[in-house]
Amino acid sequence: MRAAMRILILLMGLALTLSACAAPAAPSSPTITVELGDFYFKPARLELPAGQTVTLQLVNQGKVEHEFMVGQGVEQHEGKPEGFEHDFFAEVKVTYTVEKGKVEQEEEHGFEVELEPGGKATLTFTVPADRKGEWEIGCFVPGHYEAGMKGTLIVR
Repeated sequence: MRAAMRILILLMGLALTLSACAAPAAPSSPTITVELGDFYFKPARLELPAGQTVTLQLVNQGKVEHEFMVGQGVEQHEGKPEGFEHDFFAEVKVTYTVEKGKVEQEEEHGFEVELEPGGKATLTFTVPADRKGEWEIGCFVPGHYEAGMKGTLIVR
């Protein structure tokens, strides 16, 4: 009986030692769903932690096509907003899937997601530490930005 108790105590000690040595679980990547509607983003304010991998799930709940762009400094073309001067996603590796839409990454327009009604996109990326601060979200389909289809992205 004494030998059995000693073995039990040794096994319990070993189990505690092994559990203390186990690597802590990596924090899971946050997934944020953003609804694009006629003429809004919901939520209109996103906060992302610098250096962390995040996934944005974009869903167009509207009746018309919408865009999702993030940047700073709205560019004007013939008096109308057309995009951002500084693209948030410049030089950022983004893994994405798109259903009923497309993703474009052009030097002159930056990273842009276009979604038809009912379209969905998933963007996964690591938030760059050098992008801390406030950025703007916008839809530049003609008339949408002017109708209030914009939001804020904060990198903290």
